Amino acid sequence: ALAKSVATQTGLYLDGVLKTLRAAASAAEVRSMAWDRQASALRQALEGAYDFDDIFVVDLQGTGRTLGDKVLDLADREYFLRVRDTKEPFVGNPQLSRATGNNVTVFAVPIFGEDNALVGVLAAFVTDKTLASLYRAVSWGQKGYAALVGRNGVAAAHPNKDIVGKLNVSEVGPSVPEPLAGGVRRALAGEGS
Repeated sequence: ALAKSVATQTGLYLDGVLKTLRAAASAAEVRSMAWDRQASALRQALEGAYDFDDIFVVDLQGTGRTLGDKVLDLADREYFLRVRDTKEPFVGNPQLSRATGNNVTVFAVPIFGEDNALVGVLAAFVTDKTLASLYRAVSWGQKGYAALVGRNGVAAAHPNKDIVGKLNVSEVGPSVPEPLAGGVRRALAGEGS
């Protein structure tokens, strides 16, 4: 019952972030792809929401502009490529942010122009600390805890921050016994109770 409750809480959080980003991406100022208009609208709509580490817009060539005033080449990032190619929202695997240097999970949604053609990608970083706060109060017995794992098996949120973005808990190793790795692999495959 506790595991299902944690899964429900996680799903609600993920859905909430994506809904918030979709709403922001539908604003005329954001759809304009004019950075000065976008930045103002995004600051008003999103700053403080979900404790985002940074918020940014990526044009179709892969150039990203952050509310932290950085311009980055993001053309090779999975979230950009997936949203550009599928025109669907995407939640990325844990990664190190080029903009902030923090361990983050990226939430990305398409930006459609006036003619409903894709014009860009709106994305936000959520840090491992923010994600870990969702699970801080959850425990099983004296030593059990909840953690969040990306689709690639890498820890996205964990009580031990040193393994976030580094440890693949779907692979057996010195700190990952087979029962845990097997359970994670089954969960990633959509199997389980």
